[in-house]
Amino acid sequence: MKKTLNSFMGLFLILVMFALVVSCEKDKTLSPKNNSNKIEKELTDAQLAKFIAENVKKSTFLKVKTAEEPVAPADTFELWYSSDFPYGIVTITDDGENLIVKYELYQKFIDAGWSFLYTYLFVGDYADLPIYGPEADHPGTVNWYETDVEGKYNDRPVVIIRTIPLEGLDDCFGVATKAKLDDPNGTFNPNPRALMLNETGRGSYPWKEGYEYCTGTCDGPGTGTQGYWHKVSHWEDWGIKEITIGGTTYTATEATDLIKKPGRGDKTYDMFAQLVAAKLNVQIGNCDWCISDIIASADSWMAKHPVGSDVHASSPDWKEAENWHYLLDEYNNGNLCAPHRD
Repeated sequence: MKKTLNSFMGLFLILVMFALVVSCEKDKTLSPKNNSNKIEKELTDAQLAKFIAENVKKSTFLKVKTAEEPVAPADTFELWYSSDFPYGIVTITDDGENLIVKYELYQKFIDAGWSFLYTYLFVGDYADLPIYGPEADHPGTVNWYETDVEGKYNDRPVVIIRTIPLEGLDDCFGVATKAKLDDPNGTFNPNPRALMLNETGRGSYPWKEGYEYCTGTCDGPGTGTQGYWHKVSHWEDWGIKEITIGGTTYTATEATDLIKKPGRGDKTYDMFAQLVAAKLNVQIGNCDWCISDIIASADSWMAKHPVGSDVHASSPDWKEAENWHYLLDEYNNGNLCAPHRD
């Protein structure tokens, strides 16, 4: 009898442990409790905040500290949803004929397999921004489906460039946009926004209030890459003899020698080269409204991490600076507010 009781208790404990394991495994899932088809629909800000608070675990998203993201310069705006981190940036410029709106995911999301599904873009007078009326399910919110919608993108792009003819637009005009992203975890597809005013005239999240883009304000000789500026002769062509990076002044020869020197994994050499090129591009007269804050941030970073201080790609110090390095490279290649030299 005692042996039978012990066997029964042993079996009972095994069943209890199995049930606990199954329960724990269920708790580890990243899927929200709501039906995924409902999540695909547009949510109001209040519904979205409630959904995230009640159903989405923090582990659903990449663990990103907002402080690690760069402070976006003028006319470059981060894409935010009801989360404690941004997903990427939207940069606005023009080539004299077209407005150019560029959407980019941050590298950490690209590495994790994220991509764009749709982009929604409004350009014009904010008074014409389509707003749902009182008879709608969500009155007072933006009707994004009445804006210029592009997608569904089937090639999993991580960069989208959209162009809008300037003809017919005022010299200054408003811009509002959002993007729908593909979440590779299969949880739900976030809709981060930028540059938007709501119906009360006040921004939500970190959107900028009262934003207008004005055309025809940017002239210059064009930018050069670090490959252009690694030649002392090009410095001489512009009458430049020295440059200050991170509080240290370098002659043209010293700076170009460092640009050409292999970094062997030390990312301070990469930052130095892009920062030198960007500063020189501004110095010769190119527009800097899209890059001035990034230059300042990168310069402060170089003061803390001088060239040759052995900062590697996997280090927290480089994680803080990698987006600045990327934007400096974009600027030097003529992809932001100043064109590249022909």
